[in-house]
This record gives sequence, C-alpha cells and structure tokens, in this order.
Amino acid sequence: MATIKQIGNLLDKSFSKWDYNKAVKLSENESQTRDYLIEPFFNLLGYNKMEHYSHEFSLKFAKGSVKKVDMVISLNRRTPIMLIECKKSTSNLTDKNRTQLAEYFHNHKESKVGILTNVIVYEFYSVMWNEPKKLSHYPFMVFDLRDFTRADLEDIANFHIQVFNPKEILEISEEKYFLDDFNNALTQTLYPVGDELIKLCLLYTSDAADEEDSVDLGGRRII
Repeated sequence: MATIKQIGNLLDKSFSKWDYNKAVKLSENESQTRDYLIEPFFNLLGYNKMEHYSHEFSLKFAKGSVKKVDMVISLNRRTPIMLIECKKSTSNLTDKNRTQLAEYFHNHKESKVGILTNVIVYEFYSVMWNEPKKLSHYPFMVFDLRDFTRADLEDIANFHIQVFNPKEILEISEEKYFLDDFNNALTQTLYPVGDELIKLCLLYTSDAADEEDSVDLGGRRII
C-alpha cells in the first residue's frame, strides 16, 4: 500500500497537469460542471463512477419527502459514506449551504463525511467530537484548487481510495474539532486578561526588580 507521502507526490503531479481554470470556463451548466470539474477531482483521488460514486442520490426525509444529494461516494458498492453537495463555481459557500448539507447528513445516519464544494473550494465535514450524531458547523479540512501547499496535498491524500479509512478520518476530524474547542475555551477563559494574570506574566530576574516592591519567587521576582 502506498504511503501518504507517496500519494502526495502523485497528487502533486496530477493537479499540476489539470487545467482546472479551463474546465471552469467550459462549465456552463450543471452537466458540464460535473463532467469537467467534480468527477475529475474525485478521479484524481482514485474513485471511479462505475465502482465508487453516483449522482442525484435519493434521500428520504420526514413525511415521505425525497431530496436529491448531488453526489455520493460508496465503498464496495455499499451504503454511501460520503455525501457531497455541489454549488456553482461562481458562488461562495454559505451557511445556508452548510445547513443543507447538515440536513442531508442528519437523514442519512450511515454517512461519515460531508463535503461542500463550489468545485474550486472543497470543505470537509464530520460529526462533532461531543455530539456524534450532529454534523459540525465548520469544516475540519479545506482544500482550495487555487491555493494549496504540499501539506494540503498530504491532507487530501487521506481521502485517496488507496488509503481511505473512515475510522482514521473520524479520528483526524475529532482531534481537529476537539483542539479547536479547547483553544476557544482557553481563549475565553484568559481574555480579557485579568490583573493577576498580567502580574504573573511580568516575571523578571531579581537583578531587575525593586526589592521593596517585589516578591521573591525562588530567584525570580514579580511586581
């Protein structure tokens, strides 16, 4: 099995050869957008239409209503595990689009990953670490065809068919979401900065301290 680094090398070469700007210009309708942009992107990740993905997947909602998911990816011809909602290349991805994807995800319990894209920017979503039945409101990974690094290629390599493992993807997303929540909670706790924290941050050596206005802390003093 290829390593993430090897797949990253492969993707680097493949994306450099793909003239996606030309594909954008030629994509004047939904069918052309699918043929020239969406399918080529997932083909580069090793998926093919006969075995792995399909379009306009019917999803049953409450009260008997049915809605169509633009594209789904399945492994071994089983239940779809990735739901993909596609928008026009001229559109910015919005919270309304994200809500739409979340609704699809909520009504398809077997899904592991949700992808929202305007065929240039790809946002990857999964469940929240503390609410395993709810799709996160922000992506754990973003890939932009206009601006990506080697690190981005290795991130997207985790979705290549050769190494794709739903369990590992969920571990990656859970770690990302948990660390983001932790950092946000820490920031809210520390800011606005209190007087006591400022004093603790103003540690300096005894040589620089005024003996009468400072407290000795084992060789260091604080104001």
